Amino acid sequence: TGHILQSSETAIVAMLVTRDDVVAITQNMEAARLADEELDGLDVDVASVPWWEPRAIEVEALRRLGTSRSAVRDADLEPDLVVIRSVLSDLDRERMAILGQIARVAVEGALAAARPGLNEDELVADLVGRLPGARVPVVLAAADGRIERYRHPLPGATPIRRRVMLVLVAERWGLHVALTRIREFEPPDADLTGRIEAV
Repeated sequence: TGHILQSSETAIVAMLVTRDDVVAITQNMEAARLADEELDGLDVDVASVPWWEPRAIEVEALRRLGTSRSAVRDADLEPDLVVIRSVLSDLDRERMAILGQIARVAVEGALAAARPGLNEDELVADLVGRLPGARVPVVLAAADGRIERYRHPLPGATPIRRRVMLVLVAERWGLHVALTRIREFEPPDADLTGRIEAV
């Protein structure tokens, strides 16, 4: 996709959309991959700029527009675009169902394979290995008491004894699905049973 550094909101590609055409402007290191793997079959040209020039993408966009003024940015149009982006197309709904199935099968498979003594990091490694073709922007895991103690438990070396919670956000095609599952290795106590039934 357009992000190499997953923790950054800044993509390595800008889409220049005019009345006449659509051009993906990207760093020279990424141009071939984007053209071959991400944009193949689409009516989108790919323009390559030197990766070492700090504003090369913006400069190329302005050159193509024939102006020195800034182009209208996505953020400038956000109020008008949010309504359109909030509705999934038929294709997006089909893809969301596929991604949801991939995520569900991966989480439930990893939990089914888990055994007491396995630690959270090992469980997460198994989960991520079950997600070919999907990116994992969020994965959380908590064993036993960490489930109640922490809202966002980053996985660690805590061994699983009585129960484990696994949280996944999977991304593909720009779509995200999130799910949480808990596996019990021992019957939960009365307090937890009551809370589960209340939910």
